[in-house]
Amino acid sequence: MKALNSSQFHILENVPDEVVERLRREVQPRDLAKGEVVYQKGDLSDDFYFLISGKAQLQVENEEGVTVILGILKVGYCFGMTGLFPDTPRQHTVVCDGPCRVAVISGHDLRAILEYEGGLGLPLLWNLFKLVKDRLDLRTDQLVRVLATHPDLSKLRV
Repeated sequence: MKALNSSQFHILENVPDEVVERLRREVQPRDLAKGEVVYQKGDLSDDFYFLISGKAQLQVENEEGVTVILGILKVGYCFGMTGLFPDTPRQHTVVCDGPCRVAVISGHDLRAILEYEGGLGLPLLWNLFKLVKDRLDLRTDQLVRVLATHPDLSKLRV
């Protein structure tokens, strides 16, 4: 799938061409309609996704049944990190905000690429690690803002 390139997906920056080509051979395109669920919270993980076109929502439902949108996934976004850990339950739901096209790779195949001989998959692994770190930093900042501005929680020290 030619749509996977480092100009669109930062996760592929500085990744050797050989690794990117192998990744392109392994991914499968999937077209999804508006409102279609990519995966549901609690589903056992298996796949990793690249958003080729469209937008999707990262959602969770609270105890009262209210859907909370954690973020909007845009073109160039990668998601489904738990796909690298077989049989791990998903922690959120992803729903298409309109028609979407994703490139899907199984966690097993992605792990094999990361372990590619001679360390060629290492730049991709580092980019995945940076992606996780950036998202953790973002969620931490969001939590700190909520704690600082929520009327019932603003008295807590962060």
